[in-house]
Amino acid sequence: MQSDADLEWKQVEERVVFRSPFLGLRNDLVKRPDGEVVEYIVVEYQDYSSATCVVEDDTKVVLVRQFRYPWLQASWESPSGLIHSSESAEEAAIRETKEETGYSIRSIQPLARYHPTGLGPVWCNLYYATVGNVSNQLPDPSEFLRVGLFSFDEVDRMIEDGKIVHAATIMGWSLARLRGLV
Repeated sequence: MQSDADLEWKQVEERVVFRSPFLGLRNDLVKRPDGEVVEYIVVEYQDYSSATCVVEDDTKVVLVRQFRYPWLQASWESPSGLIHSSESAEEAAIRETKEETGYSIRSIQPLARYHPTGLGPVWCNLYYATVGNVSNQLPDPSEFLRVGLFSFDEVDRMIEDGKIVHAATIMGWSLARLRGLV
């Protein structure tokens, strides 16, 4: 395979505009492959995991509904969340599923690892999981969630009808379908 050296952009100067524990914004100076130095906006965000969860009897999908302020709408989504520095992506998926839904994961397997946007270096880690025992949700204090169980056909229709708009949820479900897991 051919090297990508002729396509690479090089950082000349990192210029932080804003940085918090959750999000950062930079306006870096970068050198393009043609030698021109230009400004380039970079959005810094923490890596996260999302789990497409199917109830143990293989008939229902567990989704959470929450209001996404930037979208100004509520959304049905797979349990998802940021990866803590002390845990792996898989451990984050297991923890987030328990916190957001109350369900315990019985089995889990990776589906994909991808960059959700070209604006930053963040990774999204997708998993397929089966869940069993359910207890109380333990959401973060800033999370207000509703749990729902849906048939496979309902999830397909919700995606087709634009009722599920969360990218990680759509991608995780689509990969699980392509691989014959659901």
